[in-house]
Amino acid sequence: MAGLFSEQVKGYRADPKGRYGGKDRLETLPTKLDKNEMYNILSAFKDAEQLGMPKVSDEQIANMFLNEGRSDAGFNSFNRNNPKAMQLYEVLKEKGHTDFGSQFSAAVLDKMQTAKRLGKDFNEIWNGTGISQEGRTGAQNAKRMANTQYAATAPKNSELMSFITAARNNSLSNEDALTVSIANNLNKGTLFGGMQKGEIKDYIVNSLAESDPQAAKYINNLSEGAVYQLVQNDLLNKNNIASRAPHLISFGQMFSDRPDTTAKDNQDMINRYTESQLLFGKPTVASAVNRLTTLPVGGKAEQPKTVYQEPSSFNWKDPFGFSIK
Repeated sequence: MAGLFSEQVKGYRADPKGRYGGKDRLETLPTKLDKNEMYNILSAFKDAEQLGMPKVSDEQIANMFLNEGRSDAGFNSFNRNNPKAMQLYEVLKEKGHTDFGSQFSAAVLDKMQTAKRLGKDFNEIWNGTGISQEGRTGAQNAKRMANTQYAATAPKNSELMSFITAARNNSLSNEDALTVSIANNLNKGTLFGGMQKGEIKDYIVNSLAESDPQAAKYINNLSEGAVYQLVQNDLLNKNNIASRAPHLISFGQMFSDRPDTTAKDNQDMINRYTESQLLFGKPTVASAVNRLTTLPVGGKAEQPKTVYQEPSSFNWKDPFGFSIK
C-alpha cells in the first residue's frame, strides 16, 4: 500500500567485479533488511561498549549486514563458556535489551577477544575458522569483507547508514520507533490480549457466530496461521505500516477436512489470500478484528458469549455465502 512505512530498510551490496553492470560497483537491486532485528542488535551496543565490548563502527556493522545479506549479520550463537561474554549477556538482559541483541553483543566481545589472542582479523574469527556453506574459509571471508567495505558508505546506502546511527543512539524517527515497538510486541505476544494464534482465530469466529455465521464458517476453515497474518496486517495498516508479505502456504489448504480443496499452485494460494483480505474488510469481521487490534499492550479482550458450532452441511461450491459491501 502506497504511503505506508516499511518494516525493512534497503541496502545495496557490493559488486566489486561488476557482475551486475552497475557503474557504482553495487548490486543493482537492493537487499531488504529487517529494521526490528537490526534495532535489537544496535540498541544494545552503547551499553555493551560501556561494559567492555570493543566498539564496532557504523561502517563495520553495515558491512557485516550487507555481506551476509541478513539483518542478523550472520549471527547464530555465542560462547557461553566465556565468563566475560556470559556476564555481558546477563547484564544487558537486566538492562532491558532483547535476548537476541544481548547475545549478539556477547558474541562480538568473545570474537574480539579471540581475534586479539590469535592475532587475527575480527572478521575472520566472526565467520569462523572452518569452511562456510559458501565454501569459504574465515580468512577468505575476511578478505571479502575488506574488498567490499566501500559499499557501506556509498550514497545508495545512506538510508541504511542513517538507520544504523539512529538505532545505536536511540534516536529513531517516530515512525521507525513505532514500527520497532509493534514488531517487538508482536514477537513477545503482548498484543491481541496475549492470545495465541488458535485463540485469536476462535475469538473472531465466536464473535461472528450470531452476527455473521457465513463469515464465521469461512474463517473457521482458515488455518490459524492464515488468520493471524490477516489480523497482524490489520494492526500494521492501522498504524500506517505496510503489510507483511503473507506466508502463502498458510492459505494452501483452507478447508482442513477436505483435502481435495487444497490449493494446487501458487496462484490458487494468492487467490485465497485475496479472498480472505476482502472478507476481513467486511464490516462485521472488521469490527471483531478491531476489538483485538485496538487493545493496548497487555490488555485483555472480553470473550464472546457464543461458541461457534460448525453446521453439519456446508456449501463447498460457494464457501463465502455472502456479498461483501
